[in-house]
Amino acid sequence: MKRILFLLNSILVFVSLCSWGISYIPPTKLHFINYCTLLMPALLLTNVFFALYWLLQLNKKCLLSIVFLLLSANSLSRLYGIGFFKTVPSVSVVKKPISIMSYNSRHFSSADEHTVFYKEFIDAYKGNLPDVLMVQETLISAIKKLNKAYPYVSIKAEGAKQGSNFIVSKYPIVNQGLIRWDDRLMGRDAAFADLKIENDTIRFYSIHLSSYKFSKKAEELQKRGGKSILKRFSKVFKYQQKQVEKIKAHIKQCPYPVVIGGDFNNNAFSYVYKELFNASDFKDTFVAAANGFGATYDFSYFPTRIDFIFVPTSAQVFYHKIDTHKAWSDHFPITAKVSF
Repeated sequence: MKRILFLLNSILVFVSLCSWGISYIPPTKLHFINYCTLLMPALLLTNVFFALYWLLQLNKKCLLSIVFLLLSANSLSRLYGIGFFKTVPSVSVVKKPISIMSYNSRHFSSADEHTVFYKEFIDAYKGNLPDVLMVQETLISAIKKLNKAYPYVSIKAEGAKQGSNFIVSKYPIVNQGLIRWDDRLMGRDAAFADLKIENDTIRFYSIHLSSYKFSKKAEELQKRGGKSILKRFSKVFKYQQKQVEKIKAHIKQCPYPVVIGGDFNNNAFSYVYKELFNASDFKDTFVAAANGFGATYDFSYFPTRIDFIFVPTSAQVFYHKIDTHKAWSDHFPITAKVSF
């Protein structure tokens, strides 16, 4: 039995290493297996299980998974937040912190689209609305409601009938615009805005990368069939790569520190995450200050983190939290308190 388990453990480590390596290969080069990166959270957790299993038996076979986990320590920090082990400076010794939220509001309608909840959203955060809100998939009607709480709003994408990405702010917007995609099938244009925050100018991007457009229900996925699902994955990964290339080029021309918030429609082990993370001198606010798995998408089968906030590494991150309002959108609002 132990021989079989160790064989499975060895296969697991091999597959884990392959999946980790695939995340560095552009989807346009190897699109037919790039979806393997979606398995990384499960692979990491299974390696933890094997390491503990062998360790409890005082068996040196534990070294196989332990060595892999040590080599992939950065990956583990992107899967499970350990903010309680980290210290942050006192607010009194840094610049005034601001709160930043990224939220795929799904038009501010509930998952079944029967309830519009932007009033409930404002009421829930009454007196504590974030200073900057990077919102995705949002109708202009909801933005007009939010405009009562936020004096500054970025522009709407032209011809957008199913919602746009916006930046709404308590701080003045001194410059703004959109990053447009070459193919409208890629989804919603990315929004950017330069905000004047005290003596600093910070650029914010609100992005929504191409979606798989899959149902969360297992029976609906079964109807699609494996071949159809993998074909859709391949197409979306290629779209996302093209979007990220445009965003990276846009960031490269920016003279200011940059913040990215949005729905990546991919996890923290994907090619697009790594490319955007390396587009500037960034830190992931989840890695910096969160606790737990930090799921941002209401998916029943596994904690899924596909919404992110990236801030400059020079910024101090005081907390990162996820508000699990399941009666709202199928995504959860994520908020970080940051000092630049």
